[in-house]
Amino acid sequence: MISRPNMMAMLADLVKSGTLIVRNPGVPVDGVSGANSCNKGSLYIDTTNGKLYINGGTLASPAWKLVTSA
Repeated sequence: MISRPNMMAMLADLVKSGTLIVRNPGVPVDGVSGANSCNKGSLYIDTTNGKLYINGGTLASPAWKLVTSA
């Protein structure tokens, strides 16, 4: 199990790199820059449909790929 200080350091590193975990209602939109400043590898949780996406594109042009659904 990860200790609390290590978890906070890990989250801080993700934020600094622009690799974020975002939760919003609805499906993410490809190609929309500035979508919460999500870099490649960022995760997006669709809270309406219970689906998880990962950005396989770039910060300027995100390409959201479905990972799984609940």
